Amino acid sequence: MDRRIQALLVVTLLCTVFTAYCAGDEAASTENAALFYWRAFAVMPEMSKQDDETVAHAYVGAPIDEKMAGLAKDWEPALALLYRGAAASKCDWGVDYESEGLYAMLPHLANARQLARGACFHARYLMASGDAAGAARDLSAAVALGRHAANGGNECIINTLVGLAIDQIVISSASMYLTDRDIAPALQGTIRTAADSQVKDLVRKTILSEKSACLGWLRAQVEKHAADGTLAEFVKDKVLSEAGVPQYADPYTLLRMIDEAADQFDQAASIVDLPQDKFEAEYELLKQQIAASGNPITNGVFDALDKMRYQVEKVATEWAMLEAAVAYAGGGEPALAALPDPYGDGPFSMAPVDGGFELASKLTCEGEPVTVRFGPGK
Repeated sequence: MDRRIQALLVVTLLCTVFTAYCAGDEAASTENAALFYWRAFAVMPEMSKQDDETVAHAYVGAPIDEKMAGLAKDWEPALALLYRGAAASKCDWGVDYESEGLYAMLPHLANARQLARGACFHARYLMASGDAAGAARDLSAAVALGRHAANGGNECIINTLVGLAIDQIVISSASMYLTDRDIAPALQGTIRTAADSQVKDLVRKTILSEKSACLGWLRAQVEKHAADGTLAEFVKDKVLSEAGVPQYADPYTLLRMIDEAADQFDQAASIVDLPQDKFEAEYELLKQQIAASGNPITNGVFDALDKMRYQVEKVATEWAMLEAAVAYAGGGEPALAALPDPYGDGPFSMAPVDGGFELASKLTCEGEPVTVRFGPGK
C-alpha cells in the first residue's frame, strides 16, 4: 500500500476518535463502555514476565518477530471488546464513591493501562504487516480508553493520572510514524486540538471530584460514627491513617479539619487554570497556608495535585509536539517555526537523532526539558 494512503487511513481514524471523545459524539454508542472493558480485562492473554515486558516496551520500536506476532494475535479477543467500549459515549465503572469513599477499590485502572499497552503493541504488529487502518483503530481505541479511565475529571486524581499515562503510551507509539514527509499534511492540527479541549477542565474537575469523593464521604462517616459512639474505633483504621486522617476521637476537631480541607480544595480549583508563572506563585502561597494550618487531611492529597497539574501540561505539550513534528516533516524549519512551544517564546527546538529527530520544549521537569523523539529508531 502506498505510504500516503497508509498515513491517511491512520490519520482519519485517529481524528475521528480524538474528535468524538474530546467534543462528544452524538452518533457514538449509548451503551456503557465499562461493561465491554471489564470483559476485555477478563480475556487479556496470560503472559510471562518476559511477555509483559515485550508488550510494555514494543511500542518504542522493537522489530516484530514470529514470537511477537503470535503474542499480538493473542490480544485480539480483548481488543475486539476494546473497540466496542471505545465506540460508546459514556463509561460508568460502577464505583460508588458516596458509600465507599477512601475504601473504593479501583482495579480497572491497572487493567486499563495494560490493555492500552496491548493495543499499541498490536498496532505495531499491524503497521509492520501493512494494515495501517487496523493499526489506527488500535491507537484510536487506546485513546478512548484513556479518556474513559479519566472520565473527564469526574472521578479521582488517580483516575486522571492513569488516563494521562495512557495518552503518553499512545503518543510514544504514534510518534514512530511521523518522520515520513509523505504523511505531514494529513496530521496537521488534529492532535493539538484534541489535547487543548481537555486540559483546563480536566484538572479543575478532578480536584472538585476528589473533594466530593473523599471529604464528602469522610464527613458523613465522622458524623455517623460520632452519633453511635464508634468514632474512636473508626479513626484507627489503617486506610484512614494512610490517607492522613488523624486519630482524633473529637468529632468537632475532625469536622473542622474536613471543612478547612474543603475550602483548600476550592482554592486549588480556583487557581489551576492560571498561566504557569501565576499558578506557581499562587500554589506556593496555598501550600504555605496548608502547612501553617497543620491539617494532615489536606497535606496527603496536595502532593498528588502538583504532579497532576504537571502531567496535564506535559501531555498537552507532547500532543503539540506531534503536530509540530508533522509540520516539520512536511515543511521543514519554516513550518516548525509557525507552531510555538506553549512554554517558550518560539518554536520547539529540534535535533537529529538516529532514525528521526527529537523535539524539546521549554517546559521542564526537575531541570530537564520535556522531549519527544520521532521515528522508528527510538
